[in-house]
Amino acid sequence: IGRFNFLKKHRSGFTSGAILLAAFFAFFILSAFLTSVKMIPEGFTLAILLCYLTSVFVYSVLIAFKNNLKHLFTLPIIYPTIHLGLAWGFFKQLFKHLHKGN
Repeated sequence: IGRFNFLKKHRSGFTSGAILLAAFFAFFILSAFLTSVKMIPEGFTLAILLCYLTSVFVYSVLIAFKNNLKHLFTLPIIYPTIHLGLAWGFFKQLFKHLHKGN
């Protein structure tokens, strides 16, 4: 059903956490664009990326120690993949919704 469609159907499910990943990736893409046209310093975009990667790594280590250390090297790859997929799906459905005019 997708996160956007779920939130469209169940407005009570709308929380900041429900759109946090999509908002983060939109902000990151915007900052990367603004960096490329020299409107903001490169360090700003790198700091955003570093904060995200650090949080993914820390969370991966915590989960690995809690469950099974063999997942320590796969979790830092899996989490960004899932996050990017969730954000991509959210925006795909959002733009589809806006294009229809619903």
